[in-house]
Amino acid sequence: MATELTPEVLAELRQRLEEKRARLRVALGMEPAPTSDPSDLVGDSGDSSVDLEEADRQFAADDVARHDLAEVEHALAKFALGTYGRCEYCDGEIPLARLRVLPEARYDAEHQALAEAQGHGGA
Repeated sequence: MATELTPEVLAELRQRLEEKRARLRVALGMEPAPTSDPSDLVGDSGDSSVDLEEADRQFAADDVARHDLAEVEHALAKFALGTYGRCEYCDGEIPLARLRVLPEARYDAEHQALAEAQGHGGA
């Protein structure tokens, strides 16, 4: 594990991942919003006529959110395995600065570019 990844830093990154997972689950309708007010659900008759373009946009946004959720879940699973903060390509340390920006990162920056070039995306 990276020398920069102290127990305190790991706890902070894990907390950020758990918060991101909760936000994504709410956005995908998997969990209710924590402050949802039932009166917010009442709309006018115009609300029921959603146009096709907006439905396509929402579908695309949901697709991205599902991908992001899978990446976050994968990162959280790495905590249990003791491999969080390690590049999945070279097993080297992922710099803390990168993890602070993208806590679900699978690769260091060099291998992220390689994964994207090979069509493996990831974070």
